[in-house]
Amino acid sequence: MKKSVGVMIQDTVRDKHIKQRALGRGLCSIGDLSKFLNGTKRMDCLLMTALLQRIGKSAANFSVLLTEEEYIYFDWRHQMCLAQLERDWKRMEQLL
Repeated sequence: MKKSVGVMIQDTVRDKHIKQRALGRGLCSIGDLSKFLNGTKRMDCLLMTALLQRIGKSAANFSVLLTEEEYIYFDWRHQMCLAQLERDWKRMEQLL
């Protein structure tokens, strides 16, 4: 059976003796971190990537499914970046 990302992070944190307070500092509360690692609360893609980086792992090796809300946000962010690169201020205004 494959491990969830939360369980894998939890195992690594335990093996490397990393404190939850240090792992979640500036990202989320200790309570939320515990829920993410135990699988009782779903972490978003950005948080997962940040936590993996803090334990020395790369998110590139994981297949992640986005929620519809996350997909819409990432698509909006991509459109904003393209409009900014093209200096299309009207398009950026419309997206906002």
